[in-house]
Amino acid sequence: RLTIPDRPGVLGQIATRRGRLDLRASFERAHDPFGINRTEDATVRDAELDIWHALQAGGLFHYGAPEATLNSEVGMAVLQKRYQTNEAATHFLDYTMTSFNYTVFYNLSAKTATLFDFVRSNVQFEDPFTPVDGRDGDEYRLRTGLRWLASGKTSGDLRVGVFRREFDNSPVAEEGLDWQATVQWAPRART
Repeated sequence: RLTIPDRPGVLGQIATRRGRLDLRASFERAHDPFGINRTEDATVRDAELDIWHALQAGGLFHYGAPEATLNSEVGMAVLQKRYQTNEAATHFLDYTMTSFNYTVFYNLSAKTATLFDFVRSNVQFEDPFTPVDGRDGDEYRLRTGLRWLASGKTSGDLRVGVFRREFDNSPVAEEGLDWQATVQWAPRART
């Protein structure tokens, strides 16, 4: 059975009562405002804003019956960001990120679950900024949190943990606090 939810860019395939596959795709076109990233220390102003587009695609497989104590999700996504204007000065900002994630849910009730989440992302920049550019690398996120289904129309997700960024050409790594909060409100009834 194939279902098309109310969310654009999401196609859901229900294989069994215990398994669900969500395929997602999105396209975004936006720009970086002056004063951040490349233009922060620029002495010459470009005639145009730095316009970019991002293409993202991925899949998420959720396994576990709604009434089961444990459920899990495994997924993969690819994000490709490319700048379209001021290419001579922005080509080194183009990158591709491939992410794999695994989440385990411990259901406390029919509407509330604690979760443990692991995400590994590989970031590859297309062009080096300098001959010894070391921006390529891997990001790791380990988080715990809570998912709450408040009603048929409203749900929320809060995750808190740590991240680590390791660079391919450097022994230096970045570490810190990582968090994610989402609220989803769907005023139309889902079928």
